[in-house]
Amino acid sequence: MAECLRCARCGGLEKLPKGNDGRLHIGQWGMLARGLVYCSLSGPSGYDRFRSVESKDECKYFELEPDQDLIEKRFKTVAILRATFNIWITELRNRRKKK
Repeated sequence: MAECLRCARCGGLEKLPKGNDGRLHIGQWGMLARGLVYCSLSGPSGYDRFRSVESKDECKYFELEPDQDLIEKRFKTVAILRATFNIWITELRNRRKKK
């Protein structure tokens, strides 16, 4: 997965309310579910920066996160979100095909 998940500049997430999967489709949770990691640094244009979870190239702003537990939690969170999103999008596409 992306080096961004190992970076100290990886954007923090608000708590996801239990039982509310509607948040999986908006904001930072939605971006992670779709495979994009939010960077807390703004890009050169002043807009937010997002990088792919699968990205393996080096970022010139990379700074290793010292807390290894936090890194592990990020990887687990992304895996759960992506799996949940993949199930949801597959079901949505199947429902649209039936119509």
